[in-house]
Amino acid sequence: RMEDIEGDWWVLRGVNCGERPYPGGYDWYPCQHERFIKSPSGQWINNVTYCGGQHDKCTTDIIVTIANVSMPHPGVVNHVYTDAPLDPQVEDWRLVSMPHPDYALMLWCGKLPVLDYAGGIVISKHRNDKKMPKSVEKEFRKVLSKHNIEWEKMCPSDNDHCPV
Repeated sequence: RMEDIEGDWWVLRGVNCGERPYPGGYDWYPCQHERFIKSPSGQWINNVTYCGGQHDKCTTDIIVTIANVSMPHPGVVNHVYTDAPLDPQVEDWRLVSMPHPDYALMLWCGKLPVLDYAGGIVISKHRNDKKMPKSVEKEFRKVLSKHNIEWEKMCPSDNDHCPV
């Protein structure tokens, strides 16, 4: 249910850090903030904000992008971006682990007319991972290993300095 992920989520770790086989670095943009909101019309949106830069340092102003979101299958959050520079831009984010209501692991794949791309993110209601229970990290490590992804190779983000 979309209600399970409603609200504000910060990206704490990413898979797509700008290195092979993920050259885009999409999961390591500073200040990534997902806001899953049900609009008055009943349409769910993800109001996404982030900035250009790296290593928790913004080199641009905050960027805003909006996607209409739905859950066509349990655990699959379909994103159709309303402001994509190349249309259509569609992504499916798979909720692969949510061992705690404040933490989730999502693996995603996307498609543009000229490019297929993918990654994964650890999201949290908290701006950093300092309060992440060890049991949550252990579960994420276990799930990631089933997908041949190493926790240590994920790019960490600390959002304490980011605007809301």
